[in-house]
Parts: sequence; structure tokens; C-alpha cells
Amino acid sequence: MSCIIDEKKKKENDMNLNMHVDIKVLDKEWSGETRDVLKINEQRLTHEFIEHPSTYAWFAALLAYATAETESMKLSHEVLQANLYAEKRLEMAKGSGKVTEDKIKNAVVEDDRYAASQEQLTETKRQHGIVRAIVTALEHRKDMLIQLGATRRQEMFSDGISIAK
Repeated sequence: MSCIIDEKKKKENDMNLNMHVDIKVLDKEWSGETRDVLKINEQRLTHEFIEHPSTYAWFAALLAYATAETESMKLSHEVLQANLYAEKRLEMAKGSGKVTEDKIKNAVVEDDRYAASQEQLTETKRQHGIVRAIVTALEHRKDMLIQLGATRRQEMFSDGISIAK
């Protein structure tokens, strides 16, 4: 049994694993390519070991800010929703006709303030998700660095190079 790989089809199916991301959480901003943060240059492995903790710490702190901002935005959205509900209920009570829960809920959802708040909450959740994904990827990067370091030590040992002084 043989397996022939059509290189043209393979290239068409390859995913572009790089993504440009603009993140803004409160007053913290980052704009860049995900590959630039996550790639490992094996030729500069010592440098990679040195730089990784500060990169991880920065994005982990950004994740903490993003989490807090998301929770704050959820609360603000819920408060707005409750206030709009009360406002719409009063407006409908002044008019003629039966006031139902469905009519009030529909009026709240149709309000521009609700739509703007919902859009802002969605964007905040998106930013949070991106930062969380980068932090998770950095954790995987750490594991790869550990494995590469172990492999490098094993290669040095098998070549007869001593790393002890």
C-alpha cells in the first residue's frame, strides 16, 4: 500500500496559523502577530528561556485585567437591563393596553442603549477569549521549551560535552 501526497493539495489545506491581533484591555494595549509571541527559535534557546517568563507574566496579568473587565461589563449590562426593564414597564403602564412580560422584554432588547451595551459586552468577551488563548498557548510554549532543553542536554551528553563545571 502506498500513500502519495499531492503537494498542491497539501499546501491548499495547510492552515495559516498566524493571526494579527489587536488587544485593548483598559489602558493596556498589544498589537501583533500571535506567531511572534509563541514561536521558539531553537538557535537562541537560552534567550527563549530568559524571555519566556516575562512574556507569560505580562499576558497573564493582561488576562487578569480582561477577566475583571468582563465581569464588570456583565454587571453593568445587567444593571442597564434592569433599569431599562423598569423604565419600559412604567412607559407601557402609562399607555393603554395590556402590559406583558414579553412586550417589556422586547422593548428592552429594541432599545439602542441595550444594543450598544450588548455589543460592548460581546467585544469584551472576545478580547478576554483571545488573551486567554494566548496565555494557554504560552503554557504550551513553556512545556516545549522544557522538552527542547532536555533534548539539548541529552544531545550534549551523547556528544560527550559536559555541562558541569
